[in-house]
Order: sequence, then C-alpha cells, then structure tokens
Amino acid sequence: MKKICFILIISFLYSFDAQAIINDIPAIAKYNKPNTYQIPDHVLNMYEKQLPAKDRWLVDSYKKEVELLKNPILVDTIFHFVSASVPLANISNTLTSVNKLKSKYPDLEYRNIYEGISGDSIDQIKELNRYMNEDLNDSGSFEHFYMKIDFNVFRKFNITKAPALAFAQCNKRSIYPSDCEIKYLVRGDIKLDYFFSLIGEDNSSLKEYYFELIEN
Repeated sequence: MKKICFILIISFLYSFDAQAIINDIPAIAKYNKPNTYQIPDHVLNMYEKQLPAKDRWLVDSYKKEVELLKNPILVDTIFHFVSASVPLANISNTLTSVNKLKSKYPDLEYRNIYEGISGDSIDQIKELNRYMNEDLNDSGSFEHFYMKIDFNVFRKFNITKAPALAFAQCNKRSIYPSDCEIKYLVRGDIKLDYFFSLIGEDNSSLKEYYFELIEN
C-alpha cells in the first residue's frame, strides 16, 4: 500500500532530444532531454499539513527521491521494444546475449518494453520469466530485470512497429524511461551483436560490447 501511495504523489514527464546516427540506420525519432517533474514546494507543504502523522513518510520519501534524481548515476541501458508478434525465440536470444554482456559489465541494464496487453503477450512474459529463472539463473544477471507493458513508451519513441533496439544512458536511480537519454535506435528484428556492430561505427567505444558478444 505504501508503494502505491508513493507512486501517486510522484509524476514524471517524458521528453527526448534529437540524436544523429550513422547513415544506414533508418528513421530515428526525435527526442528531448530527460525532464523530471517536481511538485511545487507550496503544494507539497499544503499536502504535508493535511496528511496524518503516520503518513508523513510519503512526503519524506518523495523529497529524498527528488534529491537522488538531481544527482543521477548514468548507466548504459539497452531497450528492447517488442510485441506478441515477435517470436519468443528472438527475445530469448536477446536475453541470452544480454546475459553474456552482464557477466562482464554488471552495471549494464536491459529494459524489455511490450507494446500492449494480450493473451499472447502475457504468455510470452510468463515464459520469459521461466527462461530467466531456470535457464539464466546461475549468473544472477537478471536479479533486477525490468519488463513493462506500456504503449505510451512506444508512442514517445515514435515506434510504430515492433521490434526495435535502442541504446540509452539512464539514471540508475530511476526506473522511469523519462530519465533516459536515447543515443541510438535501430528498427527491425536484428541480433544484439549486429546492433552493436552498427552503432559502434558511429561510436567506437561501443564496439567493446560487439567484440564481447562474438567471442566464444
């Protein structure tokens, strides 16, 4: 209950800034830099006065969250935009590749975003959870695995069809996509090693992910 109440008093706005990419990668959406919405002090003070003493922790938690977001810790993040029409094997292959990367780069994050809710998507999510818990569990890489069904994220990234892969810098202290800055987006069903091969042509520092994936 506390977690639900806390979410109700926190609001974040999505926006992203345009980012150039290499010529052969199609149609990049426009993004604005991340922007966090903060409740005005006078509104927060009024809200705090109306709260019972036992619920004052809500405001304290919110204030701490705002302070943390003012000093972000940026981490490399892979976004995988999928839908129930994307073969489960393809998503599992991406998970396997991410698992390999996280064994060497534990701070690398992976976020799986589903386009919408359907019986097929729910079944896929259940199977992916089983795959992570049973087949990839030894490494512990997906202890904090992020999976979300959210059409709004697709709309904000101007993604009209799944799948797509994106590379972003995200605030480790926040789970919200609005606290990420997208660097590269590639549409289509491609393997993760090829994805890093493509974007590595524009940013050579990302080639290390590609070389790690192609090693036996």
